[in-house]
Amino acid sequence: MAVYRITAPVRGVNATVAGVRLVEGVGQVDGDKLPSALAYFRRHGYQVEQEAPAPAPVVDEQPPPAPVAPNRGSSKAEWVTYVTSPHAPEDKRLTEAEAADRTRDQLAEHVLGPKED
Repeated sequence: MAVYRITAPVRGVNATVAGVRLVEGVGQVDGDKLPSALAYFRRHGYQVEQEAPAPAPVVDEQPPPAPVAPNRGSSKAEWVTYVTSPHAPEDKRLTEAEAADRTRDQLAEHVLGPKED
């Protein structure tokens, strides 16, 4: 989309010209949508300037950090979510059915190892 700033040859004009609203002699037009308006303005002595495109939004290229294992006291639901997700180490990953058959403490022990006293 190429946006153009149009400035009328007569200052202070408030009107619609060639389908473009001018306020105080200035307007904007999308050259892709109204190429005939651009041609009109150029033929009739209007100043036509292409505006710089808006900068592209900055995209964070870094992937979100992988979730870490819940702590031992986390709910069973949090443990089930973790051990059934692709973020769990492959040797600790369980199916939904396998995780549902275990208690919270068993899931924690499966991932973290035996509880140290």
